[in-house]
Amino acid sequence: MFFKSRLLAYTVHLGFSLGLYLAVVAIFFIDKGVDLWLLGVVLGAGNVVTAVMELPLGSLADWYGRLRMFRIGLGLAIIALAPLAFSNSLLILILSAVLNGIALFGITLTLGKNLYMRRYAEPENESSD
Repeated sequence: MFFKSRLLAYTVHLGFSLGLYLAVVAIFFIDKGVDLWLLGVVLGAGNVVTAVMELPLGSLADWYGRLRMFRIGLGLAIIALAPLAFSNSLLILILSAVLNGIALFGITLTLGKNLYMRRYAEPENESSD
């Protein structure tokens, strides 16, 4: 039961924080002068990168460790969001969204997989016979 409550809390927190992030960033981009149709392109670029990079970054998370990938993701998120305050260039906004998409994988998916693996993965030294 404890696992289900932790997973539920993680899912609710993740959904709330991503929804709040997207609302604030959308208003910020509109304030920077990005058209509404282009806002979808900028925000969608990060989501596409997250989906495309899931397999290679998942392999890196298995190799280097999920906690390390989480820390790298937090660092990338800071690096990705810092240029937003100082730039009005569309290219910088798109690059920031792409880098934030990579950081999103490190922050969210590695923690969710870590919770799942702790609960359901069998230890390697036990056989299923």
